[in-house]
Amino acid sequence: MIYFIIFAFSFLFGIWVKVSGEVIKLELGNYTISIDLYFIIFTCVVLLFLLITLVRFFSSISSTFANIRNRRRDREELLLFEAFFSIDLDNIENAQKLVKSLSEESDRLSLIKLFNSGKTGNYSFFSNGLTNIANKNRNLALLLANKLIVHLKQEKVVFQKFIEYCSSSINDKMLSIPFQIEHCILKEDWINAILRLKEAVKSNIFLPFDHKEMFAVFYCALAKQYESKGNFKEAIKSLFRAQRYSAIFQPINYLKAELYIKLGKIRKASAVLEAEYTVNPTPQSAKMYINLNSKGAERLYNLRPDYYFSYCLLALSS
Repeated sequence: MIYFIIFAFSFLFGIWVKVSGEVIKLELGNYTISIDLYFIIFTCVVLLFLLITLVRFFSSISSTFANIRNRRRDREELLLFEAFFSIDLDNIENAQKLVKSLSEESDRLSLIKLFNSGKTGNYSFFSNGLTNIANKNRNLALLLANKLIVHLKQEKVVFQKFIEYCSSSINDKMLSIPFQIEHCILKEDWINAILRLKEAVKSNIFLPFDHKEMFAVFYCALAKQYESKGNFKEAIKSLFRAQRYSAIFQPINYLKAELYIKLGKIRKASAVLEAEYTVNPTPQSAKMYINLNSKGAERLYNLRPDYYFSYCLLALSS
Protein backbone atom coordinates (compact mmCIF):
# COMPACT_ATOMS: atom_id res chain seq x y z
CA MET A 1 0.00 0.00 0.00
CA ILE A 2 2.79 2.40 0.92
CA TYR A 3 4.43 1.83 -2.47
CA PHE A 4 1.21 2.77 -4.25
CA ILE A 5 0.96 6.00 -2.23
CA ILE A 6 4.56 6.92 -3.11
CA PHE A 7 3.86 6.16 -6.74
CA ALA A 8 0.68 8.29 -6.71
CA PHE A 9 2.43 11.29 -5.15
CA SER A 10 5.26 11.01 -7.66
CA PHE A 11 2.76 10.82 -10.49
CA LEU A 12 0.96 13.97 -9.29
CA PHE A 13 4.28 15.75 -8.92
CA GLY A 14 5.15 14.77 -12.46
CA ILE A 15 1.88 16.15 -13.76
CA TRP A 16 2.62 19.45 -12.00
CA VAL A 17 6.03 19.57 -13.65
CA LYS A 18 4.46 18.76 -17.02
CA VAL A 19 1.96 21.54 -16.69
CA SER A 20 4.79 23.92 -15.77
CA GLY A 21 6.53 22.98 -18.99
CA GLU A 22 9.84 21.96 -17.41
CA VAL A 23 12.15 20.47 -20.03
CA ILE A 24 15.80 19.40 -19.79
CA LYS A 25 17.95 20.05 -22.86
CA LEU A 26 21.11 18.07 -23.55
CA GLU A 27 23.49 19.41 -26.25
CA LEU A 28 25.71 16.76 -27.87
CA GLY A 29 27.77 18.34 -30.66
CA ASN A 30 25.39 19.49 -33.35
CA TYR A 31 22.45 17.73 -31.72
CA THR A 32 20.13 19.03 -29.04
CA ILE A 33 18.03 16.51 -27.08
CA SER A 34 15.02 17.74 -25.15
CA ILE A 35 13.82 15.48 -22.34
CA ASP A 36 10.59 16.06 -20.51
CA LEU A 37 11.22 16.20 -16.72
CA TYR A 38 7.88 14.48 -16.16
CA PHE A 39 9.08 11.51 -18.21
CA ILE A 40 12.30 11.26 -16.17
CA ILE A 41 10.44 11.28 -12.86
CA PHE A 42 7.87 8.80 -14.09
CA THR A 43 10.58 6.43 -15.36
CA CYS A 44 12.53 6.62 -12.07
CA VAL A 45 9.41 5.90 -10.04
CA VAL A 46 8.50 2.93 -12.23
CA LEU A 47 12.03 1.54 -11.99
CA LEU A 48 12.03 1.99 -8.21
CA PHE A 49 8.67 0.24 -7.96
CA LEU A 50 9.93 -2.66 -10.09
CA LEU A 51 13.11 -2.92 -8.01
CA ILE A 52 11.15 -3.10 -4.75
CA THR A 53 8.81 -5.70 -6.23
CA LEU A 54 11.73 -7.85 -7.39
CA VAL A 55 13.44 -7.63 -3.99
CA ARG A 56 10.25 -8.71 -2.23
CA PHE A 57 9.74 -11.52 -4.74
CA PHE A 58 13.24 -12.96 -4.29
CA SER A 59 12.99 -12.50 -0.51
CA SER A 60 9.75 -14.49 -0.53
CA ILE A 61 11.36 -17.27 -2.59
CA SER A 62 14.36 -17.36 -0.23
CA SER A 63 12.15 -17.63 2.88
CA THR A 64 10.12 -20.39 1.20
CA PHE A 65 13.25 -22.48 0.57
CA ALA A 66 14.42 -21.81 4.15
CA ASN A 67 11.08 -23.08 5.50
CA ILE A 68 11.35 -26.19 3.33
CA ARG A 69 14.85 -26.88 4.71
CA ASN A 70 13.63 -26.38 8.30
CA ARG A 71 10.67 -28.71 7.77
CA ARG A 72 12.98 -31.33 6.27
CA ARG A 73 15.35 -31.02 9.23
CA ASP A 74 12.45 -31.32 11.73
CA ARG A 75 11.19 -34.39 9.89
CA GLU A 76 14.66 -35.95 9.99
CA GLU A 77 14.97 -35.32 13.73
CA LEU A 78 11.57 -36.95 14.34
CA LEU A 79 12.64 -39.96 12.28
CA LEU A 80 15.86 -40.16 14.29
CA PHE A 81 13.91 -40.10 17.56
CA GLU A 82 11.88 -43.06 16.31
CA ALA A 83 14.99 -44.81 15.00
CA PHE A 84 16.77 -44.53 18.36
CA PHE A 85 13.70 -45.82 20.19
CA SER A 86 13.66 -48.77 17.77
CA ILE A 87 17.29 -49.47 18.70
CA ASP A 88 16.32 -49.48 22.37
CA LEU A 89 13.70 -52.11 21.55
CA ASP A 90 16.28 -54.12 19.55
CA ASN A 91 14.24 -53.53 16.39
CA ILE A 92 17.30 -52.92 14.20
CA GLU A 93 15.41 -53.59 10.96
CA ASN A 94 12.93 -50.79 11.65
CA ALA A 95 15.74 -48.46 12.75
CA GLN A 96 17.63 -49.00 9.49
CA LYS A 97 14.44 -48.49 7.48
CA LEU A 98 13.80 -45.16 9.21
CA VAL A 99 17.35 -43.92 8.80
CA LYS A 100 17.38 -44.88 5.09
CA SER A 101 14.44 -42.52 4.57
CA LEU A 102 16.59 -39.58 5.63
CA SER A 103 18.30 -37.34 3.09
CA GLU A 104 21.91 -37.83 2.03
CA GLU A 105 22.91 -34.84 4.19
CA SER A 106 22.34 -36.88 7.35
CA ASP A 107 24.86 -39.51 6.21
CA ARG A 108 22.14 -42.10 6.73
CA LEU A 109 23.64 -45.20 8.30
CA SER A 110 26.63 -43.34 9.76
CA LEU A 111 24.40 -42.27 12.66
CA ILE A 112 23.58 -45.90 13.44
CA LYS A 113 27.27 -46.80 13.12
CA LEU A 114 28.16 -43.99 15.50
CA PHE A 115 25.60 -45.19 18.05
CA ASN A 116 26.87 -48.77 17.76
CA SER A 117 30.50 -47.61 18.13
CA GLY A 118 29.63 -46.18 21.53
CA LYS A 119 27.88 -49.44 22.50
CA THR A 120 30.80 -51.63 21.43
CA GLY A 121 33.56 -49.59 23.09
CA ASN A 122 35.01 -47.68 20.12
CA TYR A 123 34.90 -44.46 22.13
CA SER A 124 37.47 -42.57 20.04
CA PHE A 125 35.38 -42.99 16.88
CA PHE A 126 32.24 -42.07 18.80
CA SER A 127 33.60 -38.85 20.35
CA ASN A 128 35.08 -37.64 17.05
CA GLY A 129 31.90 -38.44 15.13
CA LEU A 130 29.73 -36.80 17.77
CA THR A 131 31.78 -33.60 17.57
CA ASN A 132 31.42 -33.56 13.77
CA ILE A 133 27.64 -33.91 14.06
CA ALA A 134 27.53 -31.12 16.65
CA ASN A 135 29.22 -28.77 14.19
CA LYS A 136 26.21 -29.24 11.87
CA ASN A 137 23.37 -29.88 14.32
CA ARG A 138 24.04 -29.58 18.05
CA ASN A 139 20.56 -30.75 19.10
CA LEU A 140 20.96 -33.95 17.10
CA ALA A 141 24.36 -34.60 18.71
CA LEU A 142 22.90 -34.06 22.20
CA LEU A 143 20.02 -36.40 21.38
CA LEU A 144 22.43 -39.11 20.26
CA ALA A 145 24.65 -38.61 23.33
CA ASN A 146 21.75 -38.77 25.79
CA LYS A 147 20.22 -41.83 24.13
CA LEU A 148 23.53 -43.67 24.43
CA ILE A 149 23.99 -42.55 28.06
CA VAL A 150 20.56 -43.94 28.97
CA HIS A 151 21.23 -47.15 27.02
CA LEU A 152 24.63 -47.88 28.61
CA LYS A 153 23.50 -47.25 32.20
CA GLN A 154 22.28 -50.84 32.26
CA GLU A 155 25.91 -52.05 32.31
CA LYS A 156 27.75 -50.34 35.17
CA VAL A 157 31.37 -51.18 34.23
CA VAL A 158 30.94 -50.33 30.54
CA PHE A 159 29.05 -47.17 31.41
CA GLN A 160 31.81 -45.99 33.75
CA LYS A 161 34.51 -46.44 31.07
CA PHE A 162 32.33 -44.70 28.49
CA ILE A 163 31.65 -41.67 30.72
CA GLU A 164 35.26 -41.33 31.88
CA TYR A 165 36.50 -41.30 28.29
CA CYS A 166 33.88 -38.95 26.81
CA SER A 167 33.91 -36.47 29.70
CA SER A 168 37.63 -35.87 29.17
CA SER A 169 37.98 -36.28 25.37
CA ILE A 170 35.08 -34.16 24.03
CA ASN A 171 36.36 -30.58 23.83
CA ASP A 172 33.04 -28.97 22.86
CA LYS A 173 31.94 -27.35 26.15
CA MET A 174 28.18 -27.62 25.59
CA LEU A 175 28.34 -31.13 24.17
CA SER A 176 30.49 -32.42 27.05
CA ILE A 177 28.15 -31.23 29.84
CA PRO A 178 25.87 -34.35 29.86
CA PHE A 179 28.98 -36.56 30.18
CA GLN A 180 30.46 -34.32 32.90
CA ILE A 181 27.24 -34.49 34.92
CA GLU A 182 27.27 -38.30 34.76
CA HIS A 183 30.99 -38.32 35.66
CA CYS A 184 30.30 -36.20 38.75
CA ILE A 185 27.51 -38.59 39.76
CA LEU A 186 29.85 -41.58 39.45
CA LYS A 187 32.44 -39.80 41.62
CA GLU A 188 29.72 -38.61 44.05
CA ASP A 189 30.99 -35.08 43.48
CA TRP A 190 27.62 -33.44 44.13
CA ILE A 191 28.86 -29.83 44.25
CA ASN A 192 30.30 -30.02 40.73
CA ALA A 193 27.29 -32.01 39.53
CA ILE A 194 25.07 -29.12 40.64
CA LEU A 195 27.35 -26.58 38.92
CA ARG A 196 27.35 -28.55 35.64
CA LEU A 197 23.56 -28.89 35.79
CA LYS A 198 23.21 -25.13 36.30
CA GLU A 199 25.37 -24.58 33.20
CA ALA A 200 23.14 -26.93 31.23
CA VAL A 201 19.98 -25.10 32.31
CA LYS A 202 21.52 -21.69 31.57
CA SER A 203 22.57 -22.81 28.08
CA ASN A 204 19.23 -24.58 27.46
CA ILE A 205 20.94 -27.92 26.81
CA PHE A 206 18.69 -30.92 26.20
CA LEU A 207 18.90 -33.49 29.04
CA PRO A 208 16.94 -36.75 29.42
CA PHE A 209 15.45 -35.80 32.81
CA ASP A 210 13.57 -33.04 34.60
CA HIS A 211 16.26 -30.63 35.79
CA LYS A 212 14.28 -29.45 38.85
CA GLU A 213 13.86 -32.98 40.15
CA MET A 214 17.53 -33.67 39.48
CA PHE A 215 18.55 -30.56 41.42
CA ALA A 216 16.52 -31.91 44.36
CA VAL A 217 18.25 -35.30 44.07
CA PHE A 218 21.72 -33.72 43.96
CA TYR A 219 21.06 -31.47 46.96
CA CYS A 220 19.69 -34.43 48.96
CA ALA A 221 22.79 -36.44 48.09
CA LEU A 222 24.94 -33.47 49.12
CA ALA A 223 23.03 -33.28 52.42
CA LYS A 224 23.77 -36.97 53.10
CA GLN A 225 27.43 -36.31 52.33
CA TYR A 226 27.54 -33.41 54.80
CA GLU A 227 25.72 -35.56 57.37
CA SER A 228 28.31 -38.35 57.07
CA LYS A 229 31.01 -35.75 57.82
CA GLY A 230 29.09 -34.45 60.83
CA ASN A 231 28.32 -31.08 59.22
CA PHE A 232 24.60 -31.06 60.08
CA LYS A 233 24.19 -27.30 59.54
CA GLU A 234 25.26 -27.45 55.88
CA ALA A 235 23.24 -30.64 55.44
CA ILE A 236 20.03 -28.87 56.50
CA LYS A 237 20.87 -25.90 54.23
CA SER A 238 21.22 -28.31 51.30
CA LEU A 239 17.81 -29.82 52.06
CA PHE A 240 16.18 -26.39 52.06
CA ARG A 241 17.79 -25.72 48.67
CA ALA A 242 16.44 -29.06 47.42
CA GLN A 243 12.97 -28.06 48.62
CA ARG A 244 13.12 -24.87 46.53
CA TYR A 245 13.43 -26.97 43.39
CA SER A 246 10.94 -29.71 44.27
CA ALA A 247 8.76 -29.30 47.34
CA ILE A 248 7.06 -32.68 46.76
CA PHE A 249 10.27 -34.73 46.58
CA GLN A 250 9.63 -37.27 49.36
CA PRO A 251 13.16 -37.95 50.68
CA ILE A 252 13.65 -34.28 51.62
CA ASN A 253 11.39 -34.32 54.69
CA TYR A 254 12.63 -37.74 55.83
CA LEU A 255 16.24 -36.55 55.71
CA LYS A 256 15.32 -33.28 57.38
CA ALA A 257 13.54 -35.11 60.22
CA GLU A 258 16.51 -37.44 60.72
CA LEU A 259 18.89 -34.47 60.95
CA TYR A 260 16.69 -32.65 63.46
CA ILE A 261 16.54 -35.82 65.57
CA LYS A 262 20.34 -36.09 65.56
CA LEU A 263 20.54 -32.43 66.60
CA GLY A 264 18.06 -33.09 69.40
CA LYS A 265 15.41 -30.80 67.89
CA ILE A 266 12.46 -33.13 68.46
CA ARG A 267 9.76 -30.49 67.99
CA LYS A 268 11.11 -29.46 64.60
CA ALA A 269 11.42 -33.10 63.56
CA SER A 270 7.83 -33.74 64.65
CA ALA A 271 6.58 -30.69 62.75
CA VAL A 272 8.34 -31.85 59.58
CA LEU A 273 6.88 -35.36 59.89
CA GLU A 274 3.40 -33.99 60.55
CA ALA A 275 3.62 -31.85 57.42
CA GLU A 276 4.84 -34.83 55.41
CA TYR A 277 2.10 -37.13 56.75
CA THR A 278 -0.57 -34.54 55.96
CA VAL A 279 0.49 -34.31 52.32
CA ASN A 280 1.85 -37.80 51.72
CA PRO A 281 0.99 -40.29 54.50
CA THR A 282 3.18 -43.41 54.58
CA PRO A 283 3.97 -46.08 57.21
CA GLN A 284 7.60 -44.90 57.23
CA SER A 285 6.75 -41.32 58.28
CA ALA A 286 4.21 -42.67 60.81
CA LYS A 287 6.80 -44.97 62.40
CA MET A 288 9.33 -42.14 62.72
CA TYR A 289 6.69 -39.85 64.26
CA ILE A 290 5.44 -42.43 66.81
CA ASN A 291 9.03 -43.14 67.90
CA LEU A 292 9.26 -39.45 68.83
CA ASN A 293 5.79 -39.11 70.37
CA SER A 294 4.22 -41.77 72.57
CA LYS A 295 0.71 -40.51 71.77
CA GLY A 296 1.45 -39.80 68.14
CA ALA A 297 -1.02 -42.30 66.67
CA GLU A 298 -4.06 -40.24 67.65
CA ARG A 299 -2.44 -37.10 66.28
CA LEU A 300 -1.73 -38.79 62.94
CA TYR A 301 -5.29 -40.08 62.78
CA ASN A 302 -6.60 -36.54 63.25
CA LEU A 303 -4.29 -35.29 60.50
CA ARG A 304 -5.42 -37.87 57.91
CA PRO A 305 -8.54 -39.77 58.99
CA ASP A 306 -9.14 -40.74 55.34
CA TYR A 307 -5.92 -42.78 55.16
CA TYR A 308 -6.45 -46.47 55.97
CA PHE A 309 -3.14 -46.80 57.83
CA SER A 310 -4.29 -44.15 60.34
CA TYR A 311 -6.95 -46.61 61.57
CA CYS A 312 -4.30 -49.29 62.02
CA LEU A 313 -2.17 -46.92 64.08
CA LEU A 314 -5.13 -45.94 66.23
CA ALA A 315 -6.04 -49.60 66.83
CA LEU A 316 -2.47 -50.55 67.74
CA SER A 317 -2.14 -47.70 70.22
CA SER A 318 -5.40 -48.45 72.06
